[in-house]
Amino acid sequence: MRYIMTTTDKREALCMLRALDTADALAELAEELRMMVKHGSQFDTTHDALEWCRQAVYEIATDAGAWA
Repeated sequence: MRYIMTTTDKREALCMLRALDTADALAELAEELRMMVKHGSQFDTTHDALEWCRQAVYEIATDAGAWA
């Protein structure tokens, strides 16, 4: 993070910030999935769970693309 704050290359800094933001979002998704498994799934089928994951990752990727 310190490097991001000191770099003079704005494009590089934005790419790093976008990567950190995306990593944080994926970490939150992983934690949410872990909690769902720990407390019992809210999904009726594996397909439903996979569809939820697909949609969540799509939203994260869309948000990351908005940074570009």
